[in-house]
Amino acid sequence: MEYAQPIALLLVAAVGAWIALQQMLIARTKLQHDLFDRRHAIFHAARMFIAMVGIKAGHIDLSDLGAFSAKTLDAEFLLNTEIAEYLAQLSRRGAALAGISEETGHPVSGEVGDLSKAIAEKWAEIRWFNDQLDVLKHKFAPFLRFKR
Repeated sequence: MEYAQPIALLLVAAVGAWIALQQMLIARTKLQHDLFDRRHAIFHAARMFIAMVGIKAGHIDLSDLGAFSAKTLDAEFLLNTEIAEYLAQLSRRGAALAGISEETGHPVSGEVGDLSKAIAEKWAEIRWFNDQLDVLKHKFAPFLRFKR
């Protein structure tokens, strides 16, 4: 009988520790799911931006660039610096492509050679963006996999 009370206390402590461990595991899993959702939103925004370049044949509006930048603003905090820099590169090249599209849409000079060069640059950029669909998947894959 003398040992009943310490054993009961030990049992209560063990059950409490087990419950605390389960709560910690649940919290960790919830964090992984929340991070996944936020990271996937950035991935989705980048994928849609890249796809839009192809769909619109490189005719990017400033509103498209602004929306992309706004949706990917937290990338450095949720992913890593490399991906944040990659997304900034997509934005810069998108802005450059918008400028090239403006040149080819409204040629100022009468030089056919200048227009041909601008059109060639535009299609080279569009091809680069098209190639980025695979690059994007590769860069984001480590952040969008669930660990068991």
